[in-house]
Amino acid sequence: MNMKAEVRQQLLGNMIIGRCAQEKGIIFQASKCSGAKCIRFTTETICRLLPTVKQNAGVWKNGQLMQYEIYNDGTSLVFQLSASATGLNQQQKKKTLSLFRSANAGDWDDAKEIIAIRQWTYTVGADIQAAQNVLDEIFEYELPFFETELKQWEMDHGHQIREFPKLDDEEMLTEGTVITVHMDRYERNKEARKRCIAHYGTACQICGFDFGKVYGPEFAGKIEVHHIVPLSEIHENYVVDPIKDLIPVCSNCHTALHSKPDGVYRPDELKMMLNPL
Repeated sequence: MNMKAEVRQQLLGNMIIGRCAQEKGIIFQASKCSGAKCIRFTTETICRLLPTVKQNAGVWKNGQLMQYEIYNDGTSLVFQLSASATGLNQQQKKKTLSLFRSANAGDWDDAKEIIAIRQWTYTVGADIQAAQNVLDEIFEYELPFFETELKQWEMDHGHQIREFPKLDDEEMLTEGTVITVHMDRYERNKEARKRCIAHYGTACQICGFDFGKVYGPEFAGKIEVHHIVPLSEIHENYVVDPIKDLIPVCSNCHTALHSKPDGVYRPDELKMMLNPL
């Protein structure tokens, strides 16, 4: 690696380390990284899935049997959830193998010490802004959505862990049966929608309907996003919080939310009115 490439790798590594140190929900210690080349961290979800072990029991010296890793060569990033393929007892291996099959279309290789449960590859140019956009993609969309899918897998090991859906920029965000608007009048529509779905997943937060599960993977992400604050209360300087102000809902529940005679139903109100089929 030439000096220019080394400098670029170090700069990008510092950006990733800084991001890991400030992100909520990430458990990070710089001492567990291999400099700028490989940045490692974990989360509460991962620690719950496969707890840490004594220092001498696992593949990694830090005692982690499963952790996130970001490999950085200065021009590309490989982001993956890595699991030990050795040093596991039978129960741990059974659980890890089940997770691997739910999240990965590849083959488990017992000859490997470390297995990638799920892997994402990104090209990073020399432009700092381009690198920042890639890190946004990892930490704001891919990681939260994957963790949301992991939590579903925890409750149901038959759940197939899906990729973050390819969202159509023209996907409409309806605000009632009469008016249809795009939120980019108030803030970046695409980013708000992506953050909302990264946090909540693609299932309707009222009735649980998921287009991707019912109709197939090509329908994943075909979900509307409901603005909890009524349109009449939104002004030009309004800043949308994608987690507090938005929820994904199916078209039926979206229509029902906006069917209240004197306003808009709260999501919890509508849930109370939902009749089981």
